[in-house]
Amino acid sequence: MADLLELLRVLFWYVGVFVVLGGVNSLLAALAFRINLGAAEFPMETREYWTRSFLTGFALSAYIFVVAFFSLILVSRTSYALFGIFMIPYPILAVYLYNWAYALDDLLEGFKLFLLHHVPLLLVLALGFAFINVASFIKFVAP
Repeated sequence: MADLLELLRVLFWYVGVFVVLGGVNSLLAALAFRINLGAAEFPMETREYWTRSFLTGFALSAYIFVVAFFSLILVSRTSYALFGIFMIPYPILAVYLYNWAYALDDLLEGFKLFLLHHVPLLLVLALGFAFINVASFIKFVAP
C-alpha cells in the first residue's frame, strides 16, 4: 500500500509540474507573439489567439516533460548529459511550432518569438542559480 501511495505522489507531482510549466509557457508564448506584433494590427480573434498560445505552450512543455522523464527517471537520476543531448532539437522544434501555431510567414519570425519567449526564462534561471544553493534546489525539486 505504501508503494502505491508513493507512486501516486510522484505521479501527481509530475502532473502538477507539467500543468504549471504548460501554463507559464502558454502565457509567455502569448506575450511573445503580442510583443512581436508591436503596433501592427492584431491578425486573429481572441479565442483563436489563446487556443494557439495554449497549444504552443503545452506542446513545448510536453517535449520537456517527456525528455526529463525519460532521461532523469527511466535512465538514471543523474543523467543530465542525456537530458542535454535530448534538448538540442528543442529550439528548432520551438521555431517550427511558432510558425505553425501563429501562421507566420518565415522562420525568422518564429526565431524572434523563440528569443522573446525564452530569454526572460533564461535570465530568471541564471539569477536563481546565482543566488541559491544549486544542490539544495535540485534536492527540493526532485521528488
